[in-house]
Amino acid sequence: MPIDSSSIIRIVHDTIRVSNNEALDILNKTDSFYRSSWANLLAVASIIGIAVPIVSAWYQKKLYNQNKKELSEYAFKQIKNTLTELC
Repeated sequence: MPIDSSSIIRIVHDTIRVSNNEALDILNKTDSFYRSSWANLLAVASIIGIAVPIVSAWYQKKLYNQNKKELSEYAFKQIKNTLTELC
């Protein structure tokens, strides 16, 4: 059985004993609250969905460059040590 707006107003009216206008006002405020809550949640999720990959990529690149530099320095020292041992 589908629920229409008049039955919802009647349920609110009977449950909390307010006038029909007040029941309608309560429903409108509740609807407005939930609509704005979902909009805010969607906005936050969108921002996180964009920011997290950007920050992750930046951090991975930073680690890659640091490891590359350390590996280059280690390889250079190993080559230098090997050459000094041979000479």
